[in-house]
Parts: sequence; structure tokens; C-alpha cells
Amino acid sequence: MNASSGPSTPTPWAPATISGAPVSRRDSSTGPCRCSSGTSPTPNASWDPTIPTPLAGHNNLAGAYEAAGDPARAIPIYLRALAGRERVLGPEDLRTLVCRDNLARAHELTGNPARAVPLHERTLTDRERALGPGHPDTLLSLSNLAYAHHRAQNRERSAELFARALSAGERHLGPEHPATRHVQELLSHVRGG
Repeated sequence: MNASSGPSTPTPWAPATISGAPVSRRDSSTGPCRCSSGTSPTPNASWDPTIPTPLAGHNNLAGAYEAAGDPARAIPIYLRALAGRERVLGPEDLRTLVCRDNLARAHELTGNPARAVPLHERTLTDRERALGPGHPDTLLSLSNLAYAHHRAQNRERSAELFARALSAGERHLGPEHPATRHVQELLSHVRGG
């Protein structure tokens, strides 16, 4: 990471995520399947008739800009996709939450972690309500929020949230799970640096 993007630290989006699966910024409901946070869509699940194509298309287009190194260009597209998903699917639909996470990530990548924090907080609250506190996606949201606080220089809050994520990971996934060990590494980094 360069100096303008904030402190260098491992991210919750590293290959060993809470669910143990790679995280992609691409929506898995359309196009070639890629996991978004731990779901395992079927290999041929290239179209979901329950989600209007433009909503997924906007999310995926924004993800392409982000992957190409232009997260600033992705932000207005994510905003449009999020507004559409909230209107059509509802603010707590799991696909809406993926889009909100993507928008938060883009804000972090543009050096605006303070804008990412409330998005991650809302996503965490919604995932806890929809999936429960021990679901891998909920634990990923908790780690994402902790990381955003770290990027926003809120180190004490970041350490508290990573400690909470570690405790939940140990309880729900086990202490030897790769995601639990990854959160331990993140917590150690935050506490040490």
C-alpha cells in the first residue's frame, strides 16, 4: 500500500477470509460465478431471475473499475447500484449487503475510511439480524468494520472489534480455523503497530 492509502496492514479481504473462501468484489448473482464472502454458488449459476440485471450489472461494473485500480470511478456506480438494490430488493436483502460492503471497500481504497465505517456498521447490524452473530459473513463484516476503524486511525476501537471477531471466530469456527487464525494475525498487527 502506498502512503496515501493509510497504514499498511493485512486486510480482511486476504485469501484467508472469515469463511475460508476468497472474497471478490464481484456480485455472484450474475456473470461468471465468483464468491463474494463465503457463499458457494453452483458453477453454472450465471443468472439469477430474482434480481434485475441492471442492479447486478452496476455492481459488477463498479467492481471492474475497482479491480482495474480506479475505485474513485467505482464509487458513484456502487452508489447507484446500492440505491437500486435498496429500492427493489430491500435494505436488508443479502445482495444489498454485498453491494454496501463493496461501496465501503471502495471508500477505503480511495483513502476515505471514515465514509466506510458507517456503511460497515450498518452491514454488520443487518447481517447479525439476518444471519445471526456466528455466521461467517457476519464475522467477515465485523472484521471489515475493525479494519475500517484501523484505517481511520481509531486503533483502540479497531483492536476492540478485532478482539470481538477473534472471540466469535474461536467460538463459532474453532481456534484452528484459517479465518480465526487470520483474525488473530490482524489483531496482533493492530496491537503491535
